[in-house]
Amino acid sequence: MSLAAAERAACDRREHPFRLMQWYYAIDGQRHGPISEQEFAQLVADGTVSDETLVWHQGLEAWAPWSTLSASHPLPAVGDGAGVPSIPVAAPTDEDATDSGVPTTWTITDFSDRLRSNGFNTSVEGCMGRAWANYKSVFGLAVGITLVGYLIVFAAGLVPILGIFSSILVTPQITGGVTAFFLRRSRGDEAGFDSLFDGFTKRFGRFALVGLLQAVVTLLVLGAMIVPMLAMGLSAEALEAGQAPDIPPAAAVGFMAVLFVVMLVLMFFGLRFLLVHVIIMDTDHGVIDAFRLSWRITGTKFWTMVGLCLLMVVLAIVGTLALLIGLIFTLPLIVAMVAQIYQDACDSVTA
Repeated sequence: MSLAAAERAACDRREHPFRLMQWYYAIDGQRHGPISEQEFAQLVADGTVSDETLVWHQGLEAWAPWSTLSASHPLPAVGDGAGVPSIPVAAPTDEDATDSGVPTTWTITDFSDRLRSNGFNTSVEGCMGRAWANYKSVFGLAVGITLVGYLIVFAAGLVPILGIFSSILVTPQITGGVTAFFLRRSRGDEAGFDSLFDGFTKRFGRFALVGLLQAVVTLLVLGAMIVPMLAMGLSAEALEAGQAPDIPPAAAVGFMAVLFVVMLVLMFFGLRFLLVHVIIMDTDHGVIDAFRLSWRITGTKFWTMVGLCLLMVVLAIVGTLALLIGLIFTLPLIVAMVAQIYQDACDSVTA
């Protein structure tokens, strides 16, 4: 690499410190990493990583020999081996970066600006394919963790008193845990059955707040719909007594139009906040920031998100029509797709 190119790369790193990434390398069929870019540079300098060594980082489609990447991946300077020690750099920790290599010190603006400048590298077909490969690679465990998780949700809803608050104290935590399982698997990391309970042990309060916000919105929407129904005589008592309300045609049409608009609005916001649970599990951002980041990610490729959500709806309908048993197999794929959308965004910003 020329001196000018190296200077440009160094300047680029100073201006954009979040470009630093984590590397993996394979020796004798064994994967090593993640390690920092400085540590990787030292391994290249001392010959541990040779031109033939297979390496990988987030954003690459597949492992490749270092010789094919070295020209396009300038590394930071290390000691020259003449008694000058290299600068010790600790491996990234949970305080420095998430497993995706995205620094937790990034603001929402950092992430979204980078996503816009790099481009959100995802598509309906590509995201679906990667989610399916992830799901298929751990099929039994994926089905098991999803089935047990939502059986817990169902059972919690039947418990007296607790059932009233299960949408706050149980459902969002289980959803976060199941999504975190698929997210880790998409990154090639180990994830076991205990991932199911990460939403309780790591982010319980934040998920409770998410559940509370969702419950408040649900109550407001139901209240807004009940008032006009009562005004038209559609009370439960009247229906039980077999009294047919005298509803003017114009009022009925108007009510249905309002109901249709409300449903569209709810679906729109459901799409834009699709990634809230996985963001909370993966970052140290608060609940409001998780909503903001989900809004920005899904807005970057809105129509692709629409296509993915429609595909999820189709999968849910197919699973439901198959005597509900089909949901045992389609629901894990839906969750895997949500995790993959977020992972595609992380890969795009760190590419």
